[in-house]
Amino acid sequence: DEEIGAAVGEHGIVIKTTNGGENWAIETSGTVPTLESVFLTDSLHGYAVGQFGWFLKTVNGVDWFATAISNSNIDLKGISFRDNNHGLIVGTEGELLLTTNAGLSWTHRTSGTINSLRGISFSDILNATAVGDYGTIVRSNNGGTSWTFLSNGIRNSLNDLCFIDSENGIAVGDEGIIIKTIDNGNTWH
Repeated sequence: DEEIGAAVGEHGIVIKTTNGGENWAIETSGTVPTLESVFLTDSLHGYAVGQFGWFLKTVNGVDWFATAISNSNIDLKGISFRDNNHGLIVGTEGELLLTTNAGLSWTHRTSGTINSLRGISFSDILNATAVGDYGTIVRSNNGGTSWTFLSNGIRNSLNDLCFIDSENGIAVGDEGIIIKTIDNGNTWH
């Protein structure tokens, strides 16, 4: 729904719009640490992550439930879901987590880097890409189970990325860097 959006920030703030950003309402998140990223799969289901391993979820589009991921105490920086059940989280020290049950449990995955990962995006049901410090780009072609490090020559930290379809994506980073892919994240320029 193009009218629904959310943003997160310091002190556990979650704000939501239902009219394309014309008006925003503050929602109770149930947490105090800074939240770093939010992802909505539809008007009812949303997920957010933040400092100290915090994960938040809503299943009714209003009430957010916060839990600390028990096997992660580092800062979580990015989140992406391909549907209401399958999601990925990235964080500091190359942290990469996978869920197949809407965040009820998370499995550590080997990202192939110790650099902080800051953004993640599914491009389709199987392919996902994560970006981070020092130009780090890692890719999965099996739904997030295994990851491959992509050498790319980029030195600027990459902060986030988005795929507009299964082939085309854009990543942004420090010092105004913008790179794109036209081949499902296999190469970036």
